Amino acid sequence: MKVTFINHASVMFEHEGTRLLTDPWWFGDAFNAGWQLLTETTEPTQTLGEVDYIWYSHEHPDHFSPRVLAAVPEERRAGVEVLYQQTRDGKVLEFCENKGFGTRALAQGAPTSLKSGIVATCAGVPIYDSWLMLDIGGVRVLNLNDAPVHSARQLDQLLRAHGPVDVLLTQFGYAGWRGNEDDTALRRSDAEKKLRMMRRQIEHLKPRYTIPFASFAFYAHEENSYMNDGLGDVAEAARVIEAAGSTPVVLFPGDTWTPGEAHDNGPALERWAEVRATLPDRPLAKAAPRSWEALVEAADRYRTRIADANDDRTLKLLRLNPVLPALRPIDIHLWDLGYDVRFSFEHGLQRIDQRSGDYDLKMGSDSLHFVFAHAWGTDTLTVNARFRADAGGVKRLLTTFGVDQLNNVGIRVSPSFLVDFPSHAFLLKALGRKLWSLRAQRKRANESTR
Repeated sequence: MKVTFINHASVMFEHEGTRLLTDPWWFGDAFNAGWQLLTETTEPTQTLGEVDYIWYSHEHPDHFSPRVLAAVPEERRAGVEVLYQQTRDGKVLEFCENKGFGTRALAQGAPTSLKSGIVATCAGVPIYDSWLMLDIGGVRVLNLNDAPVHSARQLDQLLRAHGPVDVLLTQFGYAGWRGNEDDTALRRSDAEKKLRMMRRQIEHLKPRYTIPFASFAFYAHEENSYMNDGLGDVAEAARVIEAAGSTPVVLFPGDTWTPGEAHDNGPALERWAEVRATLPDRPLAKAAPRSWEALVEAADRYRTRIADANDDRTLKLLRLNPVLPALRPIDIHLWDLGYDVRFSFEHGLQRIDQRSGDYDLKMGSDSLHFVFAHAWGTDTLTVNARFRADAGGVKRLLTTFGVDQLNNVGIRVSPSFLVDFPSHAFLLKALGRKLWSLRAQRKRANESTR
């Protein structure tokens, strides 16, 4: 069995003539022009049509890229089987099937036999991520990508349920909004937190080898480029991996490695260092302003979409919920248009005069339009960091527009949702962790600079 690193979170596993590809984001931007790959992909695009399987971990566009999938020649698609976790709505596999690909839903935690004796086990991690365990010729590979499997309990359960790990692939850098321009210390603190998480994964799973990946992108827009000041450093990741007791295997696009064989990380580390040194000189994306009329129209379509996808009485109950106020009005300063707006589910989008500057968020009109236009818009915004806010503003963003994120993963807000206490617990925990982490890390970061 051999492993070829393609780019970012995309890796090719080859065994006895069978080729399994993961998360092919090979070109183009992601997250509404917010991200780009650190370096170009060296593998020719035609390879996409020469694989047997493509596994996607989740819907984020740095993993599931429809533009890249469209590069597979139509005559080759029937011979490529897309593997994806079993979900409530099945929309990812339906999309791929409509494009002419073979598809297979992987049952939660159940081993699935593939060609050449490869056995694949996939399990979802709330709210949309998943991981993949591969047994390839007796070598056990665990691809955690950026699935939130960090706690000792989670890791020990995974190990008990699915057995030992020979090769671990895991994220080593942050991937989402981490404060505003003056929060450099916060981002560096979060980068260190990611490395601690990786170390914990290694200490509990005890892989012989660890491949750091899924962190080879940068913030590529003029509205978010400040986020690059704390990007994960693969050289530091390699040091942490070694200190945790695993052998680091650092790969550059096009590098191939066979588990069990010695690998010299030096050339890849040198090339990644050269790539990172070019970041300050990279051209940045810009966004054209959206007209007021386009924003109002998009906001009205958004309200209709939410009303059609959910139970109206339940939505009203959520607005009255004293524990976690949801679906409340939100005030936004549009920095490119130079005025303030308020969105509410009752009245839509309105111009306001917020002379005190007491708004919840600041962003460009293009980002607000994207939130209204796509079910994944809010999720995209929290990843691409094309906005400014404090912890309270982030909370208002998620609790106002978060229902769209639920709908996007097949969860309908209805009377049955009100008694779905496991989902409530997870969502509250996730929101609380995000906000507590932001406040706590900002406090630690500020203390460290005194």
